[in-house]
Amino acid sequence: MTSGSAKEQYTLGVRYIRGKGVDKDLAIAEKLLRVAAGQDHTLAMTNLGNVIQHRTTARKEFVEATKWFRATAEKGMAEGQYHLGQSYQHGKGAPHNYASAAEWYGKAAAQELPKAINALALLYRNGLGVEMDFAKAQELYRQAAKKGYSKAQYNLAIMTLKTAVTQSEYLTAAKLLQAAAARNHRAAQYQLAKMYEQGEGVPWDHSRAWMWMKISADNGFKRAKAGLPVLVDKMGADELKLGEELLRDYKVK
Repeated sequence: MTSGSAKEQYTLGVRYIRGKGVDKDLAIAEKLLRVAAGQDHTLAMTNLGNVIQHRTTARKEFVEATKWFRATAEKGMAEGQYHLGQSYQHGKGAPHNYASAAEWYGKAAAQELPKAINALALLYRNGLGVEMDFAKAQELYRQAAKKGYSKAQYNLAIMTLKTAVTQSEYLTAAKLLQAAAARNHRAAQYQLAKMYEQGEGVPWDHSRAWMWMKISADNGFKRAKAGLPVLVDKMGADELKLGEELLRDYKVK
C-alpha cells in the first residue's frame, strides 16, 4: 500500500479520508500521506497536517501539524498559508500571534482563497493583529462572498444588518443570507427565518420562516431548535401546512 509514486500515495490517502471507494480510515490515510509528504508532495503535506490536527488535542501533535503547514506555506501554497494563519490565530502549534495570522492570511488571500479572505476580514473587523477597519472587513467579506463562500456571505449579511436603515440594505442582507442558506449554512438559515418572521428585507411570511427555521433546527442549530416552537405558536394551521409543503418542495429541489 505504501509503494508507488507520491501522487498515487496522496490520491489514495485522500480517498481514505473521504471514504471514496474505500472504507473511511484516517489512520491509513495518515500513513499514506506521510509517505507522499516525505517525497515533498505539497498537497499531501497540507492534508497530513489537517489529519493530525483533527485526531488529537496534544500540543506536540499540533506542533507537527504546523510544521507541515509551514513547509507548504513557505512554498507559496495558499492552503498551507491559510492553515499556518489558523495555527497563529488560535495558538495551536505556533505562538498565539494575530499579526502573524494576518500576514499569512494575507498571502493566501492574495491568491484569492475564499476562506483566507474571510479569515482576514474577521481580523480587520475586530482589530486583531491589524488596525480595526470595518470598511476593509466589509470589502474582504464581499470578495469572498462573490466567490460563493457561505461563511463570508453570512458574515457580510450580519455586518449589513447591524447598520441597516433602508429597505435596500435589508434586501441586500436577505439576498446574502439566501445564498448562504442555500449552501446549508445553519446560522444563515436561522437568520433568514427571522427576517421572514419579522418582514425585514423580505415579505412577512410565517410559512417561509418556518421552513428555514425547521431546516436550521434539523441541521442542529440550537437557536433554531429553541425558536421553532415559539414560531409555531404564532402560526395558524394553514400557515403551518403551507410551510410543510414549501419544505417538501425545497427538499425535492
